[in-house]
Amino acid sequence: MDSTLYKKLTECNAKSTWPLVRNTVCTQLLGDKPIPVPDLEDAAAYDAGNIVVKDSQTMVDKLKRSAPSAKVVGRMETFVVKEMSTGILRRIHHASKDTEVTPNTAYEFDESDMKHGVKKMVVVQITGCEKWTIDYVPREGDLMLDMSMRGYPNIKKIFLLKDVFYASEINVRVIIGSRSDSYQAKGRIPIAFTLMKFKLDANGIINSETEVDTQKWKVEWTKPSLFRNSKETLPERPKPQLQESPKKRSPNDPLPEPPKKRSPNDPLPETPKKRVFHPRDEMYPLFTRFNQIFFIFYAHIRWLPKAFDSETADLLRAIFKYSAVYRTCSAVLCVPAHKIVPHQIDKN
Repeated sequence: MDSTLYKKLTECNAKSTWPLVRNTVCTQLLGDKPIPVPDLEDAAAYDAGNIVVKDSQTMVDKLKRSAPSAKVVGRMETFVVKEMSTGILRRIHHASKDTEVTPNTAYEFDESDMKHGVKKMVVVQITGCEKWTIDYVPREGDLMLDMSMRGYPNIKKIFLLKDVFYASEINVRVIIGSRSDSYQAKGRIPIAFTLMKFKLDANGIINSETEVDTQKWKVEWTKPSLFRNSKETLPERPKPQLQESPKKRSPNDPLPEPPKKRSPNDPLPETPKKRVFHPRDEMYPLFTRFNQIFFIFYAHIRWLPKAFDSETADLLRAIFKYSAVYRTCSAVLCVPAHKIVPHQIDKN
C-alpha cells in the first residue's frame, strides 16, 4: 500500500474510502482518459447526457491556485430553450454500448500494509464494466440554452458527459486493525466518464466544443445530494388538518336548564372555622429544648455557689430576672416566672 494512502486511511468506512482510491482504480481499469465518479452514493447523477457546470473564480482564487467547485446539474433538455433542428435532444440523451472497448469485467484492487502494529487493507471489486456513448454530440448552433431559468446565471460554458463507464456490481471492503466495514452496490452504476466542453455566446447558443483533458481537470466536486438550486421546487408540505369548529346551536334545540334557586329553608353552607393561632401551639416543639436549658440556667443562678456572698448573688439574680432574655423567653413560651422555679430558697 502507498504510504500516502496509508496515512489518509484513518476512518473505517467503506463509502468514504472510494475518493481515496478512485484515481488509482480508474487508471488501472480504464486508463488515464476517463474521470472517476467523485462518490459512489451519488453515482447515478453522472449519467450519459447530463451537464456539469464549474463555478467562476475570482482573481484571489486564481492567485491562491485553489481548485474551482463543480457540480452536475441535470440533463441538458431541462436547459434547452430552442432546437435548431428536431430530434437533437432525443439523440443526445440516447446512449449506445461501445463494443470496441472491452474493459476488465472482473477487476479487483487489493492493497494492504502494516505499520506500528496496525494493519490496513482496502479491497475494491468491480464487475461487469461497460462503456456507453451518447449517439450525438451537439455542434455549433444546434441548441439555445437558458441556464438562468434554472438558477445558474452567468454561465459561459458547460460540460457534457459524453462517454460513461458503467459497472453491474461494486464491492468495497476496508480493514483497520480489528475493525472492518464493507459496501456493496448493484445495478447500472456509473464509475467514470469523459467530458465535452461547450462555450455559450451571449444568447446562450452553443458555439465550439472541445474534449476536456483529464490531466488538467482539477476541481472540488459538490455532492448533488447536498446541493439544492434556488429555482428548484421544494417538496410540498402536508396541509395542516383544521379542527372542526363547534356546531352552531339550532333554534329548535332545548335551552340548558338554569341553575336552581336557593330555598329559604335550605341550610346555609358551613363557614370554614378559622384556626386560632396560639404561640405555644406552634412554637412549643421548636422551643422545648430551649425551655429546658433556660430552666437549668435560671436554677443555677438562683442557687449560686457559696463562693459568692449574698449581695453578689442577689445582684446576679436580679440582673437575669429583669433582663430582656428572661422576659422574651417567658412571653414566647407562655410560662410564668413563678412556675419556672418551683419554690424560693432562703438566702441564709
